[in-house]
Amino acid sequence: MIPLRERRHTTAPSPHTRAGLKRILLVEDNPYDVELALAALEEQRLNSQVAVTHDGVDALDYLHGRGRFEGDGSALPAVVLLDLKMPRMDGLEVLGHLKSDPELCRVPVVMLTSSREERDLARSYELGANAYIVKPVDFTEYVRTVKDLGRFWAVLNEPPPPVAGAPAPGEPALPHKAKRPWGHGECVLVVADEVAMREIIQATLEKHGYRILTAHDGTEGLSAFMRHRAEISVIITDMMMPIMDGAALIRALLKVDPATKLVAISGLIENEKVAGLGRPGQIVFMQKPFTTEKLLVTINDLLSARVRTPAT
Repeated sequence: MIPLRERRHTTAPSPHTRAGLKRILLVEDNPYDVELALAALEEQRLNSQVAVTHDGVDALDYLHGRGRFEGDGSALPAVVLLDLKMPRMDGLEVLGHLKSDPELCRVPVVMLTSSREERDLARSYELGANAYIVKPVDFTEYVRTVKDLGRFWAVLNEPPPPVAGAPAPGEPALPHKAKRPWGHGECVLVVADEVAMREIIQATLEKHGYRILTAHDGTEGLSAFMRHRAEISVIITDMMMPIMDGAALIRALLKVDPATKLVAISGLIENEKVAGLGRPGQIVFMQKPFTTEKLLVTINDLLSARVRTPAT
């Protein structure tokens, strides 16, 4: 269990300082994988040293200190954890830029990707990748892999010295993040058949002060609600599930308690269809993928309304 404490981003030592931790640049467009990686690194007490960009263009801007990173100083992290498939500029293009740049060519790059294609593996090493790691499908294995990578590159490994004539390494300020709203022990029921998504939501909410119950489909979710109705404050349900889908579960829940507060999540169903299942402000739709901030703000907003729809 990850301790219930707020992540604190502090000023990091130089990535080339032998004492202390070193900066990691995570380049990943999937918000689920980002949150998993940050959770894993937090367990290693490394997450305050992680900068995150969500595509190749932002990653190069970060490393060159340009765009929204302009004026923050040059950034030479101890390692770049680089996804392969990304919008705007993919990982192979980023890798090619890094390894052909005389000021950045010594920065270690680890490809962290779901691709097992031989051509991606071969091309990555041709371009100068230092390692190629296939993301484990299993939640626990993925977290363990990221923890091992973080410990090796940010703690054990000695990074190369900067190229002669290159700017001195610096630490660009991370973009400001609004303070995340925390729970106060409220109980949230999470209903989803996808194990990874269910575990990510559970880990995220537990870290931010909520108690969690889980169910893997609508029938189990309805049963859990009937047993724990008095303590459940909010229900999060996926819309696409076997046996009893999210829409059927929502209708059944509202028959039991018309005041039930729900968050419906899906990558397919439209917001209007979800809104038609309940009263205004009672059901909130979240399109997948969503960020931790979006999840926490959505639940906080539902709870802060403090309005109970009268039973009929």
